[in-house]
Amino acid sequence: MKHLALTAAVMLVLSCGQRNKEAQNALEDPHQNIDREQLIEMNRKYLKAENQAIEAYVKDRKWDYTVHSNGVYYRILKKGGQSLKPKEGDVVVFRSVMELLNGKRLYEEAPTRRMLRIDREDAEIGLHEMLKLFSPGDSVQMVLPSYLAFGLAGDLDEVGMRQPIVYSIKIEKIQTQQ
Repeated sequence: MKHLALTAAVMLVLSCGQRNKEAQNALEDPHQNIDREQLIEMNRKYLKAENQAIEAYVKDRKWDYTVHSNGVYYRILKKGGQSLKPKEGDVVVFRSVMELLNGKRLYEEAPTRRMLRIDREDAEIGLHEMLKLFSPGDSVQMVLPSYLAFGLAGDLDEVGMRQPIVYSIKIEKIQTQQ
């Protein structure tokens, strides 16, 4: 009887070990059967198409725009006249409206008041980068490419996969880090 129980225990441990190994292999590379070069080329094509969609968006609206080195298209609607710009750790208080390129408003219809600690809070990386360029009183519009907004997965709520986001922002104040 002890021999049978020991054999069963060994079989159970071996089968669990095999399942764990299979689970680990699945985590290592979900694209293991897809050619790496094909994935890279598919991504290049998608990014080119996304950039063309963003360019069409700003040109259709006749924006007098600038393209930042990170790929964000933006325009300054009004300069606030202050020179203070936020840096890492500062809190930027601003009002914003977010929408997709098709004009669909995200989250709320009215401008939402937000506070963001630069480079220290979980938010769209492009928003952190771009807010560093502006001062209190500045009003701007910008289009964050998907890779600087919510990325491949979207926000799992209102923003779908690989969606560029249009922001209309007015900087209210900057609380500097002490």
